[in-house]
Amino acid sequence: MKGMEMFRAFLICAIFIGLCIVPLASSQENVTDELDNVTDEMDEEMDDVTDEMDDVTDEMDEEMDNVTDGTGDLVAMIAADENLSILSTGIEMSSAEQLLALGGPYTVFAPSDEAFEALELDMAENESVENESVENESVEAEPVENESTENESAELVYILANHIVLGTYDSTTLVDMAEENGTVQTLTGENLTLTLDAEGGLMVNNVTVIMPDIEAENGIVHVVDGVLLPEGIAVEEEVVEEEPVEEEVVEEEPVEEEVIEEEPVEEMT
Repeated sequence: MKGMEMFRAFLICAIFIGLCIVPLASSQENVTDELDNVTDEMDEEMDDVTDEMDDVTDEMDEEMDNVTDGTGDLVAMIAADENLSILSTGIEMSSAEQLLALGGPYTVFAPSDEAFEALELDMAENESVENESVENESVEAEPVENESTENESAELVYILANHIVLGTYDSTTLVDMAEENGTVQTLTGENLTLTLDAEGGLMVNNVTVIMPDIEAENGIVHVVDGVLLPEGIAVEEEVVEEEPVEEEVVEEEPVEEEVIEEEPVEEMT
């Protein structure tokens, strides 16, 4: 009987221990599974962050490649050239900015700063007038219509449009056209005649292309040494008034007449 009781007690203890160990083992497995899930989620998040960083790096590399290659829209390319600062100012002041940034492709014959200065055509003067009007907005006054300013602005847009041709024409194409005295039509509807000078240089009307083939994303720029004025528009040359030269009046000193006293002639008796 004692043996049976001891066996029964041993069996009960074994069952009790088994009941305690099984939940602990199961709980340990659950904790391990949860840790594995957390690790997997962290790995996925790290992969996502790595992918995002790779995308940002690729975008930065593309932007740097664009800067290195000198690509950008026409407005950006013209603004980047220090020799085209006056033209860039004129584009910013007119509706040509949106046109050249979004439209195209276009071929732009871009006058250099020296070309504008030679004609006394300074875009910055109109900009300063506009800035003064903005600064004076706080002063209440009756509106004054400035027809001359509006006319100058419309004239500026028209002049700029006469330098823009729809389509992309590189220098090789233009030279081939110039050999046959070809023409290209600007956005104003006027035709520009292409010719070659004595040295084989490309000319557009009466101006020379001095820096060809500046490529942009939506066209091409050729720097020229003159302004292509449309017919009917003439730029008044600055007249320098000469100061009147006062004639120096030389006062003549009075000349004293020398009086010669005649000696008395003695009469002969």
